[in-house]
Amino acid sequence: MPVDSDNKYNYKILFKYQLLSYNQGMKKLLIVIDYQVDFVSGSLGSKRTEAIYSNVLNKVNEFIVNGDNIIFTKDTHYENYMSTLEGKYLPVPHCILGTEGHKLFGKLEEIAKNYPVIEKETFPGIKLVDFLREKDEEFCEIQICGILTDICVISNAILVKSIYPNTPIKIIKNCCATTNDKIENETYDVMTSLQFELI
Repeated sequence: MPVDSDNKYNYKILFKYQLLSYNQGMKKLLIVIDYQVDFVSGSLGSKRTEAIYSNVLNKVNEFIVNGDNIIFTKDTHYENYMSTLEGKYLPVPHCILGTEGHKLFGKLEEIAKNYPVIEKETFPGIKLVDFLREKDEEFCEIQICGILTDICVISNAILVKSIYPNTPIKIIKNCCATTNDKIENETYDVMTSLQFELI
């Protein structure tokens, strides 16, 4: 039987209400990518990455206050770093497990003791994917921040999108940083084409 236009409108309103109610029952997820000492003030640190510290800390505290989920990742290498493929392309030892440079920067290291920390050995973290699949939880939205925007942030954002293709994934621009404005803006263009929301 055909549905009249009024009923079609009512069905749309009902669907939106049900979707809103469903989303209100879910929490947000914040993923903080590799905001570590070596990338901020250590062997690969810069003023650009250090400048976003207060923004990152404020965002983390916002999620804590709201009772939402947070995951931290750590770039993780070992004493044999210089003999790895990454070490050949980037011959600067960094984020070596057990060193000060491997720690999260500032107050984040202490905060992270209460949240999952994923130690990943390359740019995109398959361990992050495994953790999210095992957690098997839906979120109303996912926000991602950290460093470097054009390497670990975008590669992990794509991995997360592969698990949550219908969840809004937002990149927090004032909580991300990379080496220069040109690369930063080009990366944001790619993110937009991949249907990430920039906030």
